[in-house]
Amino acid sequence: MNCRKDCRKGRINNTQTVGNIFIKTAVRAESSRRLRLKREMWSLFIAKKKGMSVPRVIDYYIDHKGQEVLKTEAVINGKVLTTFPIGLQIQVMKKIGSEILKLELVSEKFGWPNPNTLKGEFDKWGLFLYDFTRRYGQRLVDRSILPNNFLESLLERISGFNFNLKNSGLVHRDIKPNNILCTENLNEYWLIDWENSLLGDQLFDLASYGANYGRDCLWEGLADGFGSSAVMPEKYELYEMIVLIGAIDFYRNQGIDYSQKLKKLLRM
Repeated sequence: MNCRKDCRKGRINNTQTVGNIFIKTAVRAESSRRLRLKREMWSLFIAKKKGMSVPRVIDYYIDHKGQEVLKTEAVINGKVLTTFPIGLQIQVMKKIGSEILKLELVSEKFGWPNPNTLKGEFDKWGLFLYDFTRRYGQRLVDRSILPNNFLESLLERISGFNFNLKNSGLVHRDIKPNNILCTENLNEYWLIDWENSLLGDQLFDLASYGANYGRDCLWEGLADGFGSSAVMPEKYELYEMIVLIGAIDFYRNQGIDYSQKLKKLLRM
């Protein structure tokens, strides 16, 4: 099997382009995100149904090695895809911000989609956030990365906060220019890589970008798409802190330097 142009080897996934098809293979299983490409397939179906600009799923299966394989479209109307030029990224992020709002009212459940039922595992959004923060935060406390009193204070804030979310939307969790592909004439685009998606508050997508990359001009473009009224300061800050907890634990597990993210978290 020959790759046409793009073969990327990652820590947990390999992606290659063969003809008009993207082939993503999960080369490393994760207990915390079991069947993550099945979840991505489901998220792509939902996003496509809701009218968002995403690739069409062609196939999903588990190969003879026990690895998940997800195949999706690699061209739009016969046109080759590329990344967006830097000068247009703000404009595109704004479009993505407005498009992600199409994915609201997806379910009455919250959290990670169960790989078997593909429904959220929590009745309330706040319960999922508390569980997420406690689970990954405790790992950091146990390794003396995060002070226990900091984690306890954050958990208390989460448990006492009224998130006022009755239904969940689909949350991508990794919106960034590298996950947005366009045609060479820049008229059409796709948001890709949905394997990290969950069911919850779509403002979490904005916070995920802000926590990982800062509130730069691309963050502002994404925020404009969401609408300024959607960014409530106290809730947004909580979201950024929760995202940082998960990111630091992921970086730790992957052997990546997390010192700057830890400093940012402790300053909040």
